[in-house]
Order: sequence, then C-alpha cells, then structure tokens
Amino acid sequence: MRKLNVEDSFAFSEILDRMGIQDDLNGLMDTAKKMGKDGQSWLGGQMTLLLVKKIYKAKKEVLELLASLFEKDVEEIKKLEIKELGTMISELVKNEDFGSFFQYNPCFFPIDKCT
Repeated sequence: MRKLNVEDSFAFSEILDRMGIQDDLNGLMDTAKKMGKDGQSWLGGQMTLLLVKKIYKAKKEVLELLASLFEKDVEEIKKLEIKELGTMISELVKNEDFGSFFQYNPCFFPIDKCT
C-alpha cells in the first residue's frame, strides 16, 4: 500500500458523506458513552456493521480509493476475492496515517463538535 496523502483525506470524507452515516454515528457514540468502558468494544462492532451496511452507497468511491492506494486498476479491485479485499481494508485501517485522519478531524471524533 502506498503512503496516504492529502487527496486521500478528501476521498475518505467523500465516502463518509455519501454513506450518510453521521446521524447513525452520533447515536452509536451516545450509546457507547452510556455503557462506560464496555461501550468501546460494542462501538467498534456496531461501527463495522454500519460501514458494511452502508458501503454500497459509496461503491464507486471506495473502489477508486482502494485502486489508488494499492496501485491497481478499479477492474482489478472488482475482481478480488473477498479474503483479499478484507486483507487490503485491514491494512488500510491499521495504517497510522488512516487513524490520524480521524483523530485530528474534529468533525469525526468527538462527533458532536460538528452537529
């Protein structure tokens, strides 16, 4: 995977916007806060389910981003086996720069700063 850059942050933003998950995330964050320390693992699972549920809304953008990040054609990404796709997404999510995008963007964490 290539190094993330500023253009990628715009792609992440567009994907999240297209998915329309802001209200869902706000609700999940509120519930997790009420759960205390148990809320963190619950939140992770719920966020994963939410992303999987809504990813179809940003299919084109996700395919283009993955193709760019892994220096492949979109058609190559479309033909990947699910396991390969999962490995790529896992590599992206574990990337330190990916986490920094969310950590330093006040519109994501905490969510309530932008609503």
